[in-house]
Amino acid sequence: MNEVESRVLNQIDAGLFHGAVILDGGRNRPLRLFCFGSADPLAGTPMRPDTVFDIASVSKVVGTATAVAFLIDEEKLDPDRPFADYLPDYRVLPRPAATVRDLAMHISGFDNNKPYEHAANLIDGVRDTPPVHPAGEKFEYACVNFILLGMIVESVSGVPLQEFARRVIFTPLGMSETNWGEPFPHQHFRIARMLNAAPGIISDESARFAMPHRIGNAGIFSTAADLARFADAMLRLRSDSILLRIVERPGLPRRSFGWDAGTEFRPDNWSDKTLYHSGFTGQTLWIDPENGRFAAVLTNRCGDWAEAKRGRLAICNALDSF
Repeated sequence: MNEVESRVLNQIDAGLFHGAVILDGGRNRPLRLFCFGSADPLAGTPMRPDTVFDIASVSKVVGTATAVAFLIDEEKLDPDRPFADYLPDYRVLPRPAATVRDLAMHISGFDNNKPYEHAANLIDGVRDTPPVHPAGEKFEYACVNFILLGMIVESVSGVPLQEFARRVIFTPLGMSETNWGEPFPHQHFRIARMLNAAPGIISDESARFAMPHRIGNAGIFSTAADLARFADAMLRLRSDSILLRIVERPGLPRRSFGWDAGTEFRPDNWSDKTLYHSGFTGQTLWIDPENGRFAAVLTNRCGDWAEAKRGRLAICNALDSF
C-alpha cells in the first residue's frame, strides 16, 4: 500500500468522506488519476475516474473568476472600477464604492450572512443586499461577492453565465464533461452523492434556490479529467495574468483574483506562487505556475469540514512519496 492509498483509506475509515478521485500532473509530468471508495454509498456506486462531482465553491475560480478575467483581457471590464458601474440595477451603492477586484478578493465589505436567501427571488435579494464594512477594510469570505461577479459577467456579455462560461472556458479547453447547474443526462449513473443533496442536485443552497438561473458562487458539475484540462490551461497563462498575480496587503491574506495563495493549505515543496481553492462538500484544487504542476483531491465529504480540508492537503502531500 502506498502513502496516498494509506492516507485516503484512513480518512474514509475516520468518516471524513466516502470516496475520492485524486489527480496530479503538469508540465513534464504524466497525468495520474487514483480512485478510492464509494461515489454513492446509498446506491453502492464505486468511485471511478470519470465520476462527476458537484465542485461547490471551486466553481468560483473554475467558472466565475476565469470568466471575469476573460472580459478584463478583452478590455470589456475594468477590475478597478466600482462594481455597481456594471450593475445599474444594484440598489444599495456602497461607500466607498467597492471595485470588481474587491469582490474577487473578498474585501468588498460584504459578509456571508446571506439575507438574499430569504427573498422571493434571489437575484433581486442580492440587488438589495448592502455591504456591512467599508471596502478594503477587512477580508471576509462571502458568496455574495461571486454572485455579483456572475451578474456582472451576464450584464457585460449579454448572455447567461453558464452559456458564457461554456463559450469561453469549457468548450475551448475541451471540458466536455463540465456543466453549470446540473450534470448532463448521460452522466446520471456516475454522479457522486454530496453530503446535503442527492446526486445531480446542487449542494449549495443559494445556487439551488436560484435555479434555473445559474449564479457565480457555486453549481458547476465536473470530472477530474476536465479539471486537469482547466489546470493545464492555468499553467499556460502569461505570468502577468490577473488570475496568477498574487496581492499582498498589510493585514489581509495573500490572494490572487479569486484564488487563495496563503501558506496554511499550500502543499509541501510547492512554490510561493501556488494558488488553491476548496469546496464545502470536499474538493480542493491546487495550481503551482512556478513549478508547473497541479493536483486535485475530489471527495464526497461526510465528516468535519476543517478536518477534511486538512486531510485533503495531507493526501496531496503524499503524491510526492512515489
